[in-house]
Amino acid sequence: MSEIWKIARISHKFHACCHGLHAMLEALAGITGEIDTVTVATHPRWLTVCHNPAPRTGLECKFSYAMTAAMCLSGVDTARIANFSDTMANDPALIALRDRVTVQDDDRLTEMQARVTARFSDGTTQEAFHDLNVPLPLAQRAERLTQKARAVVGRALADDLWAAVQSGDIGDLTAFLGRD
Repeated sequence: MSEIWKIARISHKFHACCHGLHAMLEALAGITGEIDTVTVATHPRWLTVCHNPAPRTGLECKFSYAMTAAMCLSGVDTARIANFSDTMANDPALIALRDRVTVQDDDRLTEMQARVTARFSDGTTQEAFHDLNVPLPLAQRAERLTQKARAVVGRALADDLWAAVQSGDIGDLTAFLGRD
């Protein structure tokens, strides 16, 4: 007996860290400038999961609003798992920025939303909001997926996999297994 599979929605994890950090990282993506402080508002649930204010290891960084915010604002690619390292956790410049990030709960936000407020050294502020439930345009999603795949498996393999998916010739994805 065959079954029809119905998938209501597909989501993608664009960052190599806890899902609870993703809305914040997406909101921070548009913020640039000389940061003085950052305030992150998130659903209360995430404070029990990914609010490690002073991570000491790469693994702990994956569960830290403050450190991933510092990484993002410093231009560190949070899609690359290798960037979540003990070296990164102990980088003095990142620690200095991390220590200027405040995280607070906001029960008006869903678990898929975050709001960030950046205060710059000149006294101005910028607020950004992101909701992971809002679909990305297809072209942007494709670009982000390709970027993430390249970060995980390398450019050549990611591009070959993408070409196979685009052509519809995915019948033998085993040809890609075992490749460097």
